[in-house]
Amino acid sequence: MSQPSVLDNIVNHYVFAIDDSLSMRDYKDTVVKVFDAEIANMAEFSKRINQETRVSVFFFSAPERGLQCAIYDKDVMRLPSLEGHYNPVGRSTALIDGAYKSILEVKDLPQKYGDHSFILFVITDGQENDSKKYTDYQLRSMMEGLPDNWTTGILVPDADSEAQAKKFGFPAKNVERWNTRTKAGVEGVGRIIREASEGYMQARARGSRSVSDLFNLDLSHVSTSTLERELEQVSATLFKVWPVYQDTRADDFVDALYKAGKWHEEFRLGSVHYELMKPEIVQPKKEVYVLRKRDGKVFGGRNARQLLGLPDFKVKVNPDKTPDFTIYVQSTAPNRKLIKDTNVLVLK
Repeated sequence: MSQPSVLDNIVNHYVFAIDDSLSMRDYKDTVVKVFDAEIANMAEFSKRINQETRVSVFFFSAPERGLQCAIYDKDVMRLPSLEGHYNPVGRSTALIDGAYKSILEVKDLPQKYGDHSFILFVITDGQENDSKKYTDYQLRSMMEGLPDNWTTGILVPDADSEAQAKKFGFPAKNVERWNTRTKAGVEGVGRIIREASEGYMQARARGSRSVSDLFNLDLSHVSTSTLERELEQVSATLFKVWPVYQDTRADDFVDALYKAGKWHEEFRLGSVHYELMKPEIVQPKKEVYVLRKRDGKVFGGRNARQLLGLPDFKVKVNPDKTPDFTIYVQSTAPNRKLIKDTNVLVLK
């Protein structure tokens, strides 16, 4: 009997660099609650997808506090709570120092006997304003020189911070904004991390060593043969695909077809499915259908979301890398805007 290869052992090293400046003080308890919940989700998903996950957590703020390590490369199954560790009292935000040192602390971890990768999440509610040890040039050079098994991402509060993060070397598609004004915004960070983390692990399962579009769900792994094997084909008598010649509302579009004698009924809520053309939020209750371009066959069913890797919560979906098929998402609003030069799928 052949022995399994050690390369079958996928090991993900997660690195969290979390801003603990004073401005985060009002959200201290929420940060702990959200982080602990997402670690539990990460542990469960790691088990389900059969990948080893190790986690390091660092805090950064003012230069005099330095980079503080709360957890270092610890198995996600045995991670302690952040309760009692997170204490945001720093007077400033040394973001460059924090990001640079976080990478430095873990980049030389042993990578023997397995397929290892590293993913850095920097989470901040402000801009760089006080780094003393490293410069933006040094951080950018560091990140540009990282091996191909590194993914770096950052969550920032606004457009200026986003531009600054890109200047520091964070890939443009791995920069995401979050609402820093409310506790609900902090909870939103948890959902962002969960979506990105599950998408990352799914990419790792397909053989990827890093992710260049961290905060969008990539559907490039879905093959036409998989669709045919796993999903139910929808009878051609139950749907029609129409071209959209001008921007219009979903209800107006269907009603115009009905009046012209091209469709059997007036607009019915839930019957219209728009073509997914760009990364956007797909809510958990919406139906999803897939049209195979070479023959126009449509596939769907209860497990369509699972096959496409869509979790049971809102997630940004990136359709860019699906050349063989088109994804249609259910519209649940009569005023849904249908875009010119796209197609719309209408179900009976």
